[in-house]
Amino acid sequence: MLEKLKSDKKIYAIDIFDSEFDKTICTSGFAMSNLYKGILKGENQYKIYNEIIKDCKNVITLVEDSKKISLPCEKIAFAYIDNNHSSEYVENDFYLIWNKLVSRGIVVFDDYGYDLPQVTKTIHKLIGEQSNDIFKVWTAGINKIFIQKK
Repeated sequence: MLEKLKSDKKIYAIDIFDSEFDKTICTSGFAMSNLYKGILKGENQYKIYNEIIKDCKNVITLVEDSKKISLPCEKIAFAYIDNNHSSEYVENDFYLIWNKLVSRGIVVFDDYGYDLPQVTKTIHKLIGEQSNDIFKVWTAGINKIFIQKK
């Protein structure tokens, strides 16, 4: 996977790198922030991220809240969204990408149809709102949905 990121194409990563930020509750009753803390086991999320991408010179990391950012590009061909899981953020992140997505471009959401029903419900709402501009919708794996623009 990392070899594919080592190219001349710019890749933007947006994250606040704050494991406390996402307070969304999953169907098991756990806050996402607590799940992240358990996974990180005291490690610094930003440090881990930087270690993973250290050889990927084309990755531009924007340490910011996605609701407060303006993307520094005009066109997007592909986006993978796995961000804050509240309906407000799902909708914000969709339109942040959708408004710059090229024809036949694809946006993928993580956590679809899984243990965060508000994510699935909001994605369904967005698909309905944008149905005239959608070329294709499909799922893959246990929790990903792909939306391709006309």
